[in-house]
Amino acid sequence: MDTAHQAADFIRANLPGAAPRTLIVLGSGLASLGDELADHTVLEYEAIPGFTAPTTPGHVGELVLGNLADQPVAVMKGKIFSFEAAGINGMRVPIRAMHLLGVDTLFYSASVGSLIPEADVGALVMITDHINAMGTSPLLGEDEAAYGDKFPDMAVAYDEALRNLVRKIADDHAIPLHEGIYGAVRGPAFETPAEVRMLKSWGVDVVGMSLVPEALLARHCGMRVVAIANVTNLAVGMSTIPVNHEQTLQGAEEAKKHLRTLLEAFISRRNAE
Repeated sequence: MDTAHQAADFIRANLPGAAPRTLIVLGSGLASLGDELADHTVLEYEAIPGFTAPTTPGHVGELVLGNLADQPVAVMKGKIFSFEAAGINGMRVPIRAMHLLGVDTLFYSASVGSLIPEADVGALVMITDHINAMGTSPLLGEDEAAYGDKFPDMAVAYDEALRNLVRKIADDHAIPLHEGIYGAVRGPAFETPAEVRMLKSWGVDVVGMSLVPEALLARHCGMRVVAIANVTNLAVGMSTIPVNHEQTLQGAEEAKKHLRTLLEAFISRRNAE
């Protein structure tokens, strides 16, 4: 039995009710959204086989199992970045364990720097596609045929029907919602002005240090993916304000209210399908 199966068995034994259909991964500074689940159970990452405690500020390291909008969900309060000790494979076990539990949808939130001036601090950006500038992938290495095809199709990495649903929810609630392409960099250093200009020339709209590994793993397992980025700063060279992680956490506060509304409505409508 591999580690993902061990993790799935451990989580299954601690479920407070029905198994979740949706995994919600919360980005920097957004962990408090995971405290709002009803009838929930909290598991520390360190207690779950194959999970690693995050070391990045704003990432708590708890898996919350409970109900949102009367639907069973799993919420990861924090993620493992590729620049941490676990490397590019840090999220491999969590994503695959959720797949084994029956999760078929990944709702991902990420804090980003914006390369488009109209999407300033506090704005929400729905991701339509991505460019992997990390120079690596969590699918490298041994063939994991038990989880999916070695060459997963990424033509529509971010599910079109789910994106249409998010658009409809944003319209219904008068939530401003931008759309754009995510550029993933390895980090942990922020980008240089020259790198930002390069990413912009590639068509990147927002830049961050996560999402793409999880999207690759989820698509490999056959999960549907929808991702919402919250803008915490304008990218280097687009503002005179210095970029730092404290700014990231402050910017996340600006987005919480709208993200909470989007998330709850999404879970309610998605699980009603």
